[in-house]
Amino acid sequence: MEAVPPCALFSLLRFTTVKAVSRGPAAIAADARRSVRFRPSGFQTAPSRRTFVKYDAVVVGASIAGLSTATHLAGAGWSIIVIDRRREIGIPVRCGEATGNRAELSRFVTIDESWIACDISGLVAHVNDSFSRKLPIRDGGVMLRRDRFEQSLAQSASAKGAHVLLNTPVTGLFIKNNHPAGVTLENGNIIEASFIVGADGAESSVGRWAGITRPLLLTEIASALQYRLKSNFCNDGFLHFFIGGSVIPHGYAWVFPKGNGMVSIGGGIYRCSPEQPSAKHFVDRFIKKHLGAEPPLETLVSGAIPVTLPPRRLSKENIVLVGDAGRQSNPLTAGGIMNALEAAESASRWLINCRNANGASVPDSYSAGWRRNQRRQHNLFMLLREIWFSIPESKLIPYLKTAFSLAGNDLDRSKPFKMPLLRFVEFMFIVFPLAIKRILILFK
Repeated sequence: MEAVPPCALFSLLRFTTVKAVSRGPAAIAADARRSVRFRPSGFQTAPSRRTFVKYDAVVVGASIAGLSTATHLAGAGWSIIVIDRRREIGIPVRCGEATGNRAELSRFVTIDESWIACDISGLVAHVNDSFSRKLPIRDGGVMLRRDRFEQSLAQSASAKGAHVLLNTPVTGLFIKNNHPAGVTLENGNIIEASFIVGADGAESSVGRWAGITRPLLLTEIASALQYRLKSNFCNDGFLHFFIGGSVIPHGYAWVFPKGNGMVSIGGGIYRCSPEQPSAKHFVDRFIKKHLGAEPPLETLVSGAIPVTLPPRRLSKENIVLVGDAGRQSNPLTAGGIMNALEAAESASRWLINCRNANGASVPDSYSAGWRRNQRRQHNLFMLLREIWFSIPESKLIPYLKTAFSLAGNDLDRSKPFKMPLLRFVEFMFIVFPLAIKRILILFK
């Protein structure tokens, strides 16, 4: 089998990359404003002979975690290829799109206002039809236009030399001398790489092939569904969360602002079961109740989110997992944008150290750092979720009132959070009997 240099891949596989040309921020912003779509051009099946192409790293999955990792590694001078089975970067958008504020995002990316839909003014919690409480939060966060955000990340990765290959399923690991040495493509071709990054989402095949993860159980995912439509309902700049058995059992519905009169209305169910109605059933019922109309099917997106703990080791040999592939989404809220950005940066730093070691063993600082910090937070969030699910409906409102009293009347995300001591003691006294029964979650 003949080895082929990377520069020949374009003619052999007939794929389009986002061209790596020198482009300033203004040009990238202009592309994002036009909502550039990255598509294969004249995609065809590769020639019948099997071809090999060698890169420093292959990234499987062109979403936030994968594209961010590719950007970091390409910026360090690595030859990178990003492979995704989708036909377009950022499409479809399977995300609520609420994330941290500009200061938090700017730790990882250069802010481009074209991929920010609007600012978040705070949150409102609703319990069934009997209670609601508003909490203003200054500098609370932003709502992304995630399709544009991912397209901007693809532009950044490509500008640093990364190749982006779309509409191409990865079918397995390429094993050479009993070690992973790349990936195989559906058309039979092989991408060889010194390192493999699994960023292929909740159902990550790379993680399973490598033996890092196993298939998710129904109890370990949140089944989520969302519509986008024009409405004045709860369209006030706040994130609205609706909980309670009459809304969605073991889950919540949401209404998020999207700017220009648009809102995202969705819902997610934890502890999924084949016997219970789907998330769509509850969200459709919610929309009909509050808007008096059937939701438009053309704006529907759905997906599954891992809401379990990440594996203790996020790497094995030369394979590393980032984002949902590494189960790094928040098990309480199911959010994962900031975690994906942080994981990409941390994993890239470790991979660069591995390469610089020239074959010497390098401690897995990525997995260790995640266990020491973010995974402990995930343990706490999972405990809070289990406490929430164990609260009787009749006590939801008193518990929620106490929780809101801890935050005060006006939070500012740009400043340190100060919690009233007496209120905290009162809250811990209330939840202690529920927490102590589930305390082992903290030690998983």
